[in-house]
Amino acid sequence: MRILQIIDSLVVGGAQDVATNLAIGFKKSGHESRILLLKNESFKKNRDRLRIALVKVKHLNCPIYSISSILEVEKVIRDFQPDIIQTHLSGFFYFLSNLRLKKPIVHTVHNLYLADTGPKGRLFNKLMLRYASACVAVSMAAEQSNIKFHNLKNTYVIKDGINIYDQSAFKNSSLGTIGKKLARKMVLINVANLIPTKNHELLIKSFAIAKKKISHIKLIIAGDGRLKNKLKSLIRSLGLENEVFLLGHRSDIQQLLSVSDIFVLSSNVEGLCLSLLEAMERNLPVISTKVGGVVEIVSNGKNGIFAESNEQSVSKAIVKLANDAVLRKKLGQNGRKMVKSKYSVDIMVSKYLKLYSELLIKRQ
Repeated sequence: MRILQIIDSLVVGGAQDVATNLAIGFKKSGHESRILLLKNESFKKNRDRLRIALVKVKHLNCPIYSISSILEVEKVIRDFQPDIIQTHLSGFFYFLSNLRLKKPIVHTVHNLYLADTGPKGRLFNKLMLRYASACVAVSMAAEQSNIKFHNLKNTYVIKDGINIYDQSAFKNSSLGTIGKKLARKMVLINVANLIPTKNHELLIKSFAIAKKKISHIKLIIAGDGRLKNKLKSLIRSLGLENEVFLLGHRSDIQQLLSVSDIFVLSSNVEGLCLSLLEAMERNLPVISTKVGGVVEIVSNGKNGIFAESNEQSVSKAIVKLANDAVLRKKLGQNGRKMVKSKYSVDIMVSKYLKLYSELLIKRQ
């Protein structure tokens, strides 16, 4: 099978990681796998992984959404002759490039309706997504949200998968300066872009409350974004410059998770949340707001703790876990077991390939 994925870029993000994992998984399964980027922007880690796996990556040479870009994508499709076109994020706009070629096209929605793409993308999807061969949602919450607003009928739920490592992997990681600052402390971690939907303000204020009761905790936030300066100001105003660390984009997330004790997610919106799964894979107990597809992952009191979206509730959950080593161990072990059984890359890849095969059989 020849599979072409179309996505905006390979910068840091859940959809970009999924596209990377799918491309490598397709290649390992014996299929011809390629990625077309609408912008020449990539996170080095994703680029390196694709290069090692011998997955070809091409990018457009003209502005996104332009007529020339539609024609350029059409030429890529014509030259590669894929059996399946798999799109992500703004990639479905290039449904227009496929009108004459009529290849089966599958689009994946990675978040709830209002968060998956911008206003132009939502309008285009509202008009055209019903004509895709299939629409995949990464969670039941994402499926229901997009069915409601796009009036879709050809939907499937295929949950995102992550790489599963040996339990002892990354344990002796050296993190340089930040590692020294975290030594002999209880480390809380959040991995997310610094954007409004991730609600880092709630996390930092909740941490400040919890810090008054548990002096030895630290908070690290791995991610970057337009709210960075605002969050830095908040940290300064709370006197937490030596307690909360904004690390920016990192290529060593598994290493950071391995030296951490508790993962905290404070989002307002989530389609599924790969970073939550990655934390659970590393045996971390998790605290999360009850949003979107997270409710399909976390079982309150069994593999994580839900908190309400307010400072009192989140800080209370932090204090509870920080003071209970037995509970932390129980939640961490249960979380890893659940992720291994339901959310591996291999499971995700096999489900996509099964869907593609079914679509191709229907066309015969």
